[in-house]
Amino acid sequence: MLVTNEKGLYTVIEFKNIPLNTLDIEGRIINDKAKLLEGMILKEILPLRFDYNKRGSCTIQDWFDGDDQKKNYGEVRKQLQEYIRGSTVQKEIAEVAGKKNFRAFAAVIVGARQILMREMGADGEWVDEFQLA
Repeated sequence: MLVTNEKGLYTVIEFKNIPLNTLDIEGRIINDKAKLLEGMILKEILPLRFDYNKRGSCTIQDWFDGDDQKKNYGEVRKQLQEYIRGSTVQKEIAEVAGKKNFRAFAAVIVGARQILMREMGADGEWVDEFQLA
């Protein structure tokens, strides 16, 4: 999603969703899993693994920015980089250089209970650590 305004802000946001049933979280029923996830802090969420049948054995952190050589690793980072390095965004950045502030974010909704965010610079590299919104 692209967001611009007259005050000089140009923002790219990549939204992703991780359904609760795709995560390997203890609990037999979905409500138990939801309650566990709701009480977790960032350092407990990032190492959560996907159900092997859904995305292989990667963790949420691997999915964000893991090794490119492994299936599904770094998927979030790669997609946001493609948006930023794409002709539409690059053209906009070049045309408004010095006139607008550029920001890019990956926002991942985890199990409809938590939201992870990370900012990426115009060069396609992460500029900040993970944040729990």
